[in-house]
Amino acid sequence: MLVFRSVGGSLEAYIPSDCACQLEYLDWQCTSESKGSELSHFLPTQHRLRTIQNLQWRPDYQVPPPFSLPALSTLSGNYDAIKALLPGRTVTSLHWISDVKDVRSPDVSELVEPLGNLETFRLGGHHERPSLVLLAEHLSKVKVLELFGVKPGDLESIDKLPHLEELKVSVQWGSSSDGPISPRDAASVVSKLFVAVPTLQYVDIAQPVYWPIPAFCQAYDRWWRGSTKPETIQHLPF
Repeated sequence: MLVFRSVGGSLEAYIPSDCACQLEYLDWQCTSESKGSELSHFLPTQHRLRTIQNLQWRPDYQVPPPFSLPALSTLSGNYDAIKALLPGRTVTSLHWISDVKDVRSPDVSELVEPLGNLETFRLGGHHERPSLVLLAEHLSKVKVLELFGVKPGDLESIDKLPHLEELKVSVQWGSSSDGPISPRDAASVVSKLFVAVPTLQYVDIAQPVYWPIPAFCQAYDRWWRGSTKPETIQHLPF
């Protein structure tokens, strides 16, 4: 496992380019452009890497060849990271972390096939994200879905996910909110979702949140199929 951080723009770690180690987990919480360029040369050497988290990629980085990273199954990062690493690999868990530089309606034509391999999909983060409408028809195997905030068309697109079992509706990172779905509307909303998706087992809806979250723990209302009232559960917000 290797975790990178940056503080005030200064790196706290460096890519072990002269090391023969084989990572299984890489958390790249670093926005240094120079180190990102080095990363594009380091990744193809990692044949056992299964998980890449928080990857901030730039379109001018060299894209790893499609035969590299054969073990990659979990990826989280911005649109450019997804466009660079998702095609040609069997990733089953993806978090599309919206970035301030992302376009509002990104081109997903090259992502259609790999999106069809996903079983877990999370959409959103700190910034505005694409609507689920853009992606829903390609998420044919998704069983677990998390949305950060609710955009027009999101919930109406849920019925395009024929195998969905778990839906989590969270708040956008770093924002204070009365909740992504009003408590007075929640019962009606989840009832319609259960009708639209017969495989759906439960829906988690974030309760009102005012950052910073105490102890970094977020409360949710969990609505089970057939229940008339939710139960309160706790999730880590990241």
